[in-house]
Amino acid sequence: FRKKEIDVLLLTDPIDEWIVWSLPEYKGNKLISITSANLELESENEEGKKNLEEKTKEFKDLFELLKNTIGSEKLEAVKASTRLWENVGALTTKEWGMTPQMEKMMKAMWQQIPTQKRILELNTESEILKTMLEEFKNDIKSEKLQDMMKYVYEQAILLEGWELEDYRGFINRVNKFIK
Repeated sequence: FRKKEIDVLLLTDPIDEWIVWSLPEYKGNKLISITSANLELESENEEGKKNLEEKTKEFKDLFELLKNTIGSEKLEAVKASTRLWENVGALTTKEWGMTPQMEKMMKAMWQQIPTQKRILELNTESEILKTMLEEFKNDIKSEKLQDMMKYVYEQAILLEGWELEDYRGFINRVNKFIK
């Protein structure tokens, strides 16, 4: 958003999300969560959309394996994204899905809520994704590929502000990559 010079209103208080739901527009400007998977940037041109379609086809099988490796109970989908410039991946919420902030607030109020499936958006221009695709083509069952898929997902969890289920495994994977 910074690179495309799009203004973003940063809401940091837990109650902010409820306010935005009740006030979806301000002075003619529609308020949309940047964590929404359905967010389409007006600045996307036809060439960019075509490139995204090509990348989606190129990575389709890898993304399917990644979704199955992480688990369909955690991920709704894995897809290519053009809005991740520096990051490998990010978890987004499907339209009308409960965002991570709302989920945290509900849990803090002792509310029973079902686990929210996220959409893992991946930057296909990332060197990590390119390496994953090479490894996928060479050996679909390699330990390196399995570690990379888990790492990408765990990195997205951390960027979302959640805690990992297996910190020890994450640290071991990072240490393997460094070696």
